[in-house]
Amino acid sequence: MMKFGSSLLLLLCGGVQAFTFSRSRTRVSTTAPLEYISDSDLPNELPPTSDALQRPPHAFLAGNFAPVSKEYVAEPVEVVDGSIPECLNGAFCRNGPNPIRDMQKKRYHWFDGPSYTNQFIPSPRFSIERELGEEYFPTIGEYKGMVGLMKLTFSKELVKEKIDDLMTVAPPNTNIMMYRGKLYCLHEACLPMEVRMHPDGRLEYIGYETFDGVLDYPVSAHPITDGNDLIFHSYSVDGDLIKEHGTMKVGRYNSQTAAVDTYLVPTPTKSHVSFAHSLMHTDSYIIVWDCSVHFKTDALFMGGSFFRNNQDYTLKFGLIPKNAKTRDEVIWIDSGECGAIVHPLHAWEEVEEDQDGGARTVIKLWAPVCKDLDLDLEKTNTFHMTEYTIDPNAETVLQVVVICSTINTEFASMPPKPSLSSTLFPSSSPDSGVTLETSTRDCAPQKVKSTLSIHDRYGFSAIFGDEGHFIGYAKWDLVTRCLHSTVYYADNELGGEPMVVRAKNQAEGNVSGAEEGVIYVGSYVYNEEENQSYFILFDGETNKQVCRLKMPSRVPFGFHGKFITGDEFTSHFQYHEALEKGVNTQCPIQWIRFFIRDFILDYPHNQDEQRELQQLSRE
Repeated sequence: MMKFGSSLLLLLCGGVQAFTFSRSRTRVSTTAPLEYISDSDLPNELPPTSDALQRPPHAFLAGNFAPVSKEYVAEPVEVVDGSIPECLNGAFCRNGPNPIRDMQKKRYHWFDGPSYTNQFIPSPRFSIERELGEEYFPTIGEYKGMVGLMKLTFSKELVKEKIDDLMTVAPPNTNIMMYRGKLYCLHEACLPMEVRMHPDGRLEYIGYETFDGVLDYPVSAHPITDGNDLIFHSYSVDGDLIKEHGTMKVGRYNSQTAAVDTYLVPTPTKSHVSFAHSLMHTDSYIIVWDCSVHFKTDALFMGGSFFRNNQDYTLKFGLIPKNAKTRDEVIWIDSGECGAIVHPLHAWEEVEEDQDGGARTVIKLWAPVCKDLDLDLEKTNTFHMTEYTIDPNAETVLQVVVICSTINTEFASMPPKPSLSSTLFPSSSPDSGVTLETSTRDCAPQKVKSTLSIHDRYGFSAIFGDEGHFIGYAKWDLVTRCLHSTVYYADNELGGEPMVVRAKNQAEGNVSGAEEGVIYVGSYVYNEEENQSYFILFDGETNKQVCRLKMPSRVPFGFHGKFITGDEFTSHFQYHEALEKGVNTQCPIQWIRFFIRDFILDYPHNQDEQRELQQLSRE
């Protein structure tokens, strides 16, 4: 049975349920699904479209990797166990590749599929190929052998016949982000692609973000917010970009000035391209890395991934002061060990005692690390959660500690920052500390000193099974430096990325009205026996299951997802409504006036007022 609360509406959004928007004007209706290709999901195993190109079975066209044919705008879901917390207001959204059966004729690579949430994301690439009725643009799967070399050589000319800007070609199928009222779909070879979500759940293509023409380099799938600012980066294997700029570029968008105030190449050499999928930050630094996995063109003839592990190259960290303007200000520190980081957990600045009894500020960096990363999708890698202690002043890595070597873990994430600023361990004094009596299997009672906020104490990451699928998640204690606990899904169920949300909840007995963050961890799981997808929500404190929701359709394995709050969606709807009414959203006075009249007073504009707004926008 469907459950509806007083301000709760269940719907399918981004392949999962959204737990809705409190304003009635932004509430999403439950409508029938759109049928784009056929009336039912594709079979578990697809026959190869060409024996010369593909041999059955293809691992990434079978099982829960197989494409889904329907597009759902908004669809009711069934609560089969537990209940949805009333404090959740928003949507769990995910993004991932979903090839189209009737068009899939080229050699396939998992990264090649069109971007899909609960519907195909209407990128220019997807729209062009849909109109042509065939795959037009080159795919990663094609780049193999002499034929692949020829295709790679002439691909730019082929692409530019349809899309002139090469930084807007790759399918935006990796991640999704809401920032300053704008909804972006992301891919590390592209600029951020903006889409509009209508109140009924439909997606509309808007364009590619350049921050007023500043961006001349792609943006990775993992930008991060720093307060209201946005920190971003990417690497590139494009020879022209490397020649003009370098192998990597890092930027910072300042929300107060509404402009990019830091944009530089941090790497000191152009001799190799390192696999740098993500980045991190602390109070003082943006952190990037130059790992042991490098781009190699000879993979065309060797097979497998273009990125190869170089055991003779050690992992290096680049510390970029947040006010840096040039490459000369970047501090590069060698870890002394081979390794690669893909999806890090957290980094922060810690005040600790040095050997002379004084105090020093070090950087603590937690990340799953693989010593011999192989990006061939058919290979299984081993990642162990690792802590690096870095001294920026001494420019050295003081200590490397493997937190737990018994589980293979990746796709790490921290709960979003809360709005309140209380801390468990005040950072004002290096002598601050507290004794924590821990009872988990890997943590002995000890006195610990940390400048971490109470809200940053625990992080989460996915657990790999023997066959490379996610079979559960791990909870990490960053204060006591240990594995806190693990959660494993039911037998025959495989999960996706654990999506962590901090919900607002009234604290019991709190007469001040302040809200405390409640952590939930959500994930899709695929039941192999039933060929059915579910969404499971866990209590982030107790690890107990809160509810289990049955999806109306099988949800193929995607890449990344996150929880977007109802307030963020409300801002998104308001932003686009303002644009439609001719309001210059870059002008604070006009934006505030529009917000008060339309969303507080709910004032209907007549034709004279419409003309007045249009005149203001021109001014």
